Amino acid sequence: MTATTDEARFVFDEWHRLVTEHDGAALAALYTDDAVLESPLVPRLLDNAESGIVRGRAELDAFLALATARKPVDDELPSLYRRDTFAFDGKSIIWEYPRETPNGDCGSPRIVEGFSMRLPGRGPRCSRS
Repeated sequence: MTATTDEARFVFDEWHRLVTEHDGAALAALYTDDAVLESPLVPRLLDNAESGIVRGRAELDAFLALATARKPVDDELPSLYRRDTFAFDGKSIIWEYPRETPNGDCGSPRIVEGFSMRLPGRGPRCSRS
């Protein structure tokens, strides 16, 4: 089953909102129980995750709780600027937080987010890879 553009828009909007609100528990609810997440932040926040990958509900919940608790406030991290566009093919969604913002270079690295969309009975959830 493929996801709809409205479901992709929901994930796109909710993921950004929950990150900016530092809500790790609600952010984790967007992911499937068997999600795989890869991020350069993983080995910085989790001592036992040298690979930069977390797998499954327990590791994902622990990582997102730490990541959202330690995230600087928005005015300290201007890289949270993003355009209101994403690419979506019915199965995967991708968007970027560009290095350059309308106010110039923010000094933060460019971040690209990509998710495989899956739709178990409760609505859109993601496996980020």
